[in-house]
Amino acid sequence: MMPHAGDRATSRPRLPPVSSLRSPLILAGVAAGGAAGALARYGISKAIRWDGVGFPWATFVTNVIGCLVIGALVVWLVERSTAAPWVRPLLVTGVLGGFTTFSTFALESRDLLVGDRPVMALVYIGATLIVGIAAVALTRRVVVAMMTDGRA
Repeated sequence: MMPHAGDRATSRPRLPPVSSLRSPLILAGVAAGGAAGALARYGISKAIRWDGVGFPWATFVTNVIGCLVIGALVVWLVERSTAAPWVRPLLVTGVLGGFTTFSTFALESRDLLVGDRPVMALVYIGATLIVGIAAVALTRRVVVAMMTDGRA
């Protein structure tokens, strides 16, 4: 029997078998998705420039969007097991992995700290963590509610 969408058992995504990770289709999907996600992130960073002084909005916005999408996408993919085995690696690991960026977040946090802006650094770090976690939780709840109501 499949667990209900709101059950705790569904809170952990299922992992594909190790053998499927070697599939050329999976690898191509991760690579193509990563390229697409990285290009999208690059576009946002060019549209919202950071001068090293103010709040690093481009990375913040990118990571929050990534959290919103992954919160919904993983629930949907786990509950809708009819998706092809390459879909999750393509979208989650590839696109969202290429789109979101912990390394840039860490670098910008460090730059704010060494640039004598510790308050801005702490606000950036705290806001990224709090808003990111809230975004994942919110979209998970919305998708689970939609699935329960039969709308997803």
